[in-house]
Amino acid sequence: MVNKSHRVNADQTDSHLPSIEEHATALFNTIAKGVAAEAAAHGLTYLELAIIRMFQMDSEWTATELALLLSTNVATISRAVRKLVDAGVLRRRRSQQDRRIVILTITEEGFAFGRNLRDITHSYERKFTQGISVEDLEICLSTIAKIVANHAALKGSTSALPGATL
Repeated sequence: MVNKSHRVNADQTDSHLPSIEEHATALFNTIAKGVAAEAAAHGLTYLELAIIRMFQMDSEWTATELALLLSTNVATISRAVRKLVDAGVLRRRRSQQDRRIVILTITEEGFAFGRNLRDITHSYERKFTQGISVEDLEICLSTIAKIVANHAALKGSTSALPGATL
């Protein structure tokens, strides 16, 4: 059941309610700390885990693409990639069209490792959502998807959350 006293629509602002930004920041920091701890338990940094997760979405990336999508600089990505290449998780190859471009791909070992980390992350998510009903989680995720879609519409973009339906 939704508590109607906490509803806020586009025409109404309620100064005693914490901002979306404050809640989003708190949620992001909570998740990031937990995931960073899970990554550290496997000898990875949060960034290295994020890079491996990117390869769950697509099989090839350049360091520049990863830097852009992960909001960091290419030098930082390059250091993390070097460690992942040395560990046998990623491999580098030159583009056939432009030999200056280095394409990164995930190895079979890296893919299996990423799948294992995904399972660990999902297990962690289940822990921090314990006691929250499926219905409440669906409402939360639906609301987040709508906020992201509204933001994208304001920016003239069609980007939204993966798997989001409105």
